Amino acid sequence: MTTKETFDFVKSHLPKPYYQDDYTALYHGDSMELVKLLPTSYVKMVATDPPYGILYKSGQRIITELDVIANDHELHLPFDELWRVTRSDGSMFIFYSWKVPMFRKVSVPMSVGEAKWTYTTLERDDRIRNEIIWYKGGGGMGDLKGDFANEYETIAFCPKENFVIHGDKRPTNVILDIPKVGTKRVHLTQKPVRLMDRIIRWGTNVGDIVLEPFAGSGTTGLACQKASRYCIMFELNERNCKIIRNRLSQMELDFGGGSEKLTAVDDYIQEDMFGEPDDIGSTETTG
Repeated sequence: MTTKETFDFVKSHLPKPYYQDDYTALYHGDSMELVKLLPTSYVKMVATDPPYGILYKSGQRIITELDVIANDHELHLPFDELWRVTRSDGSMFIFYSWKVPMFRKVSVPMSVGEAKWTYTTLERDDRIRNEIIWYKGGGGMGDLKGDFANEYETIAFCPKENFVIHGDKRPTNVILDIPKVGTKRVHLTQKPVRLMDRIIRWGTNVGDIVLEPFAGSGTTGLACQKASRYCIMFELNERNCKIIRNRLSQMELDFGGGSEKLTAVDDYIQEDMFGEPDDIGSTETTG
């Protein structure tokens, strides 16, 4: 199958999309259920920013719908299902918080005499190969005198057995040159397009499929549009789905001439739209 035929085949396992274009397909629903519908081993990369499980909310004095994250009372991540749909040469890049580490549940059989039972414990998930630090800068709200300002986020790097990092140079596990999105964000934990673009290029070729099961404001989809990757997105919140649809459908980019035409909600990310020279000049093949 061609890359487009593969993308269409994967989409055929899902319900009608909320929005779709040549490179992206957005589905309104619970990712915990939708991911179960996907065929095994067709996704080249899972790139996602799920609810961290820390009851995060904005430090602003006036709280709006933008400032509260759904399902953030627990780490809401179907790790095993995401692992199943990822190709043997694929990878997963998952944003998470040190406050809620990613462990796997393990059932341990026990017995004393004739009595037998099973108890569940947690152990480190050895599918996590490394941790990437994104220095986003800017400090933040919180305890101004009793705690340190948080200026970084962590990304779990989970490669499958045949994964190879793309590009001519081996990247480090610290990202220092991409600042966080400013105050005009349209989602509380919105990531820069440049950040997701860099992650996508580390592990995919043109025409590969990226899965974002917690789409948020659709930044991963925007990065895939830019990089000519196909992207499947799931999002539970319909308000976010409307934002994603508007961002994907209204943004017109002319990469050849280096000019951009941006919608009002995206005019603040112009500095994020184009990667570093090393990113744009990397050699890629059609996968």
